[in-house]
Amino acid sequence: MVADILSLLTNYRRLSLGKTINYTIFVLLLTFTLTLSDNSHSAARTHSKPNYNPYERTPPPSCGSCKNLEDVKARSIEMIKEQILRKIGMKKAPNITGRVLPQIPLHELAMIDQGLAEMQSDQPEFKPGISVTEEEDDDHAKTEKMFIFSQKHPRLRHSRKDHDILYFPLLDSTTKYNVANSSLFIYIEGHDRHPLPEIHVEIFKVLKLPNHPETSKLQRVVSTTIEQPYGKGSWIPFDLTETVSEWFKNTRENHGFVVKAELDGKQIAITDPSGPDKGKIPYLEVTPQQPKSRTRRSSGLNCDETSNQNLCCRYPLTVKFEEIGFDFILAPKSYEAFYCHGECPYLTLQKNAHTHIATMASPNSVQPCCTPRKMRNITMIYFDLHLNVVVSNLPGMVVDRCGCS
Repeated sequence: MVADILSLLTNYRRLSLGKTINYTIFVLLLTFTLTLSDNSHSAARTHSKPNYNPYERTPPPSCGSCKNLEDVKARSIEMIKEQILRKIGMKKAPNITGRVLPQIPLHELAMIDQGLAEMQSDQPEFKPGISVTEEEDDDHAKTEKMFIFSQKHPRLRHSRKDHDILYFPLLDSTTKYNVANSSLFIYIEGHDRHPLPEIHVEIFKVLKLPNHPETSKLQRVVSTTIEQPYGKGSWIPFDLTETVSEWFKNTRENHGFVVKAELDGKQIAITDPSGPDKGKIPYLEVTPQQPKSRTRRSSGLNCDETSNQNLCCRYPLTVKFEEIGFDFILAPKSYEAFYCHGECPYLTLQKNAHTHIATMASPNSVQPCCTPRKMRNITMIYFDLHLNVVVSNLPGMVVDRCGCS
């Protein structure tokens, strides 16, 4: 082919003006055809070893290789497991088997359950046919709230040996946020007498002494008077947003708190993390600041397993966390993830201008795939590696719309 082109160029001067123009056009078209063919072969070599990922926004060329719905389900669940661990910053699921787990206070559980119920009530009902959804562009987990339980400080001691240091371990994955507000919840023992006595509560920030790495001093950050709870006792919150914000910016300053709440010389605040009252361990409730996100409306096709539909469609898929070995997730116990499956024939490509043009320019290229085009978030409550309870909003975990790409 190249030799023919060279021969044409050699005889170029012998041609008349009209024939010269015709031959020039012919040579240009022939050169373009060769270039397009080389690009097609190069693209085929690039995609010779696909890595199937049902939740990639740009799908791999082998998406049509899996025809069975059960196989697509299995692959989708494995990908969901990988997505969850990646988005919450873990390499593998925490092993909580046989470990003593902190008990979440009942009032916090009630708030979490209410929030999950409201979230699920806002989800559109799944119906076969055309659906309209809103799309978010962000693809990172948005932590909405954290509950960090106190532990004994591994190294420090202070001069007041009759009071415990409440240490709250912070992970790098959580301190990347700014703190909107934070409260220290302390369980104060109650009494059934009237009138209820007033209690003076002091909270001290622990500071490490520079010349004595294993000792510390105290700096008061809260001094207030409260009425002793009636009955067995109750949780009392104390605003510590300023101090916790400083810790998030510089974790080396995090050495914990000391709480002093005494009545008649007796400490009535439960502060021993290793004591018998596991359900009354002091904890920090931290609400991080979140950036704003943009949304846009889009539409797609819904199907169920009884639908006689070969085109690209969204199918229901229920993920049960205990069944897939993710028992470190406290809530929800399961959720509807959905998945995409179906064919992308030529007529459907015309709805996507970019895919349509690319297919016409290179007809021998790989067939477009049915893949998620719109993902939605889920709220999840789970134990982290330190057995702190974290409430996070994970993006891209629910398929809202499928399409050919």
